[in-house]
Amino acid sequence: MPDADRAAEVVDAVTRAEGATNSTDKDDAVYGWSMYDWANSTYSTSVVVAILPAYFVYLYETSMGTDASLWGFSLTSSNMWAFAITISSIVVAIGAPALGVIADRRPIKMDLLKLFTKVGAGTTILFGLTFLLPISIAWLWVWILFLLSNLGFLAATTVYNSLLPYLGDDDEMDSISSKGFAYGYIGGGLLLFVHLALVMLVPGSWVVPFCLATAGMWWWGFSLITFRLVPEPEVPGDLEPMSFGAATKFAFGEVAKTLKEIRAFPVLTFYLIAYLLFIDGVNTVINMAAVFGADELGVALMFNILVILLIQFTAAPAAMFFAFVARKTSTLKALTATLIGWCVVIIVALGFAPLEPDTHDEFDMRLTWVDANGTYDVTVSDAERVLLGSGAADVEFRDKHGAMLPLDDSKPPTFNSSLTTTATAAQAEALLADIGTSRWSVTVSGGPVMDANSSCPQLDGYMDDQNDTSCRVMGVDHPASLGDGKVDGIAIATRNVLWEPLGMSIGFQWLTLGLLAGLMMGGSQALARSLFGVMVPETRSAEFFGFFGFTQKVASIIGPLLFGLITGFFDARTGILSITVLIVIGTAMLPFVDVKEGARQAAAEDARRRGITKSE
Repeated sequence: MPDADRAAEVVDAVTRAEGATNSTDKDDAVYGWSMYDWANSTYSTSVVVAILPAYFVYLYETSMGTDASLWGFSLTSSNMWAFAITISSIVVAIGAPALGVIADRRPIKMDLLKLFTKVGAGTTILFGLTFLLPISIAWLWVWILFLLSNLGFLAATTVYNSLLPYLGDDDEMDSISSKGFAYGYIGGGLLLFVHLALVMLVPGSWVVPFCLATAGMWWWGFSLITFRLVPEPEVPGDLEPMSFGAATKFAFGEVAKTLKEIRAFPVLTFYLIAYLLFIDGVNTVINMAAVFGADELGVALMFNILVILLIQFTAAPAAMFFAFVARKTSTLKALTATLIGWCVVIIVALGFAPLEPDTHDEFDMRLTWVDANGTYDVTVSDAERVLLGSGAADVEFRDKHGAMLPLDDSKPPTFNSSLTTTATAAQAEALLADIGTSRWSVTVSGGPVMDANSSCPQLDGYMDDQNDTSCRVMGVDHPASLGDGKVDGIAIATRNVLWEPLGMSIGFQWLTLGLLAGLMMGGSQALARSLFGVMVPETRSAEFFGFFGFTQKVASIIGPLLFGLITGFFDARTGILSITVLIVIGTAMLPFVDVKEGARQAAAEDARRRGITKSE
């Protein structure tokens, strides 16, 4: 009889552990859980990576210029973006473990998921109002909304991840986790394809804010499937109701207790340290790639969206492929391979460099002599890339040369690529004299500037399409101007050896990044999550996934903050390179993670807690 009683206890424990995922509705629960990745991936793709970074760069530099600084520290669009990520991550990092403790003891996981989804999706929808605001404050509105929406996204993702251990057995974690990511890549990619079509085909200042708002609508709308199909997991030893203050005190007390008891899970602890390091690097590269491309390389919004589309539809099959590799080898080995691949991706990205403008039409400002009028026709290329903002240097440039430049009637005025103005030879000479210290390029074709008695500031001229000898000048801060950064040598060498011989523009270089990043992203994120899930006690899944989320958020603090500081004091390429060190260290630690021992420690904790619950 004692053996029979013990067998009954085991059966009862297993039944309670499975909670909502019994044999009849398990598939629906997995589908519903995966659909949340489908829903919220539009935020991470369209908002965080594809559209908003480039839009923020445009708004910030138009309003603040590129020379903003504080106490000698450069305030660029890149590090302002990084600081927004840092602040939202700090808030979630502080609260995630405590919320996890409460969620493991009260049936509120789904309620928390709904709450944070409302915060994230709701503030994302508010991006749609941006075009109604003056451009001088629009960047701040966008920055605040991004901070709040990212907070909701990070918190919701933490709760969402904590549901994973309830959906299947240990040997199903890789498959379920990869399925979620695959759904996310496809769902996010489909809406991003629509956004690309809108940006390319529909004119108007409202288009980009509208695209951002629809990402929030998509997120909330498809989340309803998750809320309907994924039941609240059963909680062993449900706590008695308590006040918010008492619950908070209890939660943080339990977190402190868990930190003291963490030595009971040495394998999991070691893995979390390794995870903190390598995911720090991976997530920072993902989060900063778009703003780095727009700010440092001058990548157009269209190419940035195309890259994210390529990543989405490459990452989906890659996630399933690496799940297959994990089954044939091990999750640990497959994860290690993807992280080595990430290091290769970063080194390749450091070698990206815009080609120097060659033909007359490729320059930011173009001055063409019209002999009949005795003046130069002045035009500019893409006005959203050739920005003229409100920073001190831009204001001085506008005051000095505005009379000859094609400017619109906005406040403050900026370049208008649809206008043509005229300039005298003297005005052209003055522009050429100042352009070398700027971030723009200019070409002058024909006229007095090219007379033998007139000196062109450029050492060598070139022959344009019409075989007219022209004078060209490229500013020291132009994206194609390299040599003053700490690691610019990598970009210069790669451009000379590879990009220029192939005639490969920065847009197509960026597409190469999308292909490589998609392959690695598809495996690294899913495998890192599933490996953690194998070593987590089911009875403490929300608490431990709270620490998993805490680790992610600490990484989201350290990585972007490190990038922002190094970029402010040095340059963006050096900031990206510094992140690689973290991935290398974290990857080097993985061979020492004993997954089988970690799973045994988790099972022992489940048996202990279920025994206590049964006796009570």
